[in-house]
Formats: sequence, structure tokens, C-alpha cells
Amino acid sequence: MSLALELFQEYNGPGHISTELLLDGVESLGRWRFDTYCPFGGLHCASFFGIVEVVAALIEMECYDLNEGDFGGYSPLSWAACNGHEVVVKMLLGREEVNPDKPSSHGESPLFVLLSVDMRKW
Repeated sequence: MSLALELFQEYNGPGHISTELLLDGVESLGRWRFDTYCPFGGLHCASFFGIVEVVAALIEMECYDLNEGDFGGYSPLSWAACNGHEVVVKMLLGREEVNPDKPSSHGESPLFVLLSVDMRKW
């Protein structure tokens, strides 16, 4: 676990090549281009993939702004909601400092993203 935490902490720097490599391989993003000098850090990444233990540890380390937006203004909560990671969503919503109404650059709040994901299940 400590090795994973070290990796995710180092992943937090802007311009980290891992950001571009990771997001380039995600089919759901399609051809959406993004700036590799964006704040898509370790907490965004762990939330995106729903890695519960890493998200919990990063939150406890208190080294992240839990509402920080990434290249599209999406918070870790938005990514967890978008990818259906219920445990991570509940964990983040359990934090007083998390703002579930903070919109992305496209005007979508994490709640909107979560409802959109649930609607696709119908």
C-alpha cells in the first residue's frame, strides 16, 4: 500500500506524463484533448478508477483540495460518480469540505453526473 500511495502522491504534479498516458487510454473520453499541465492528480486518478483504499489514504493525508477541478473542471467526486464507484462517492460525500454542487467547466455538478450515470442504467 505504501508504494501505491507514493506513486499517487508523485502523480499529483502538473505536466506529469502519466496524466496524458492514462487518459489517452480511456475510451469513454473519446477524442477529447486535454492539457497535460492540468491538475489531474493522484486523488482524481484513484477516484476515476475507484481505488477505495488509496482514496481513503489520500484523503486522510490532507494534501489535496477535495473540490479541485481537473482539465475539465471535474472534481474527484465527479470522476467517482461518472464511473459508478459508489463506495468512493459515499466516502467523498462523507467529508464536510466536499461540495457536491461545484460545477465543472461544462456546468455539470457531481450530482448531475451521478444522476446521468443512473439514468443510463434504465
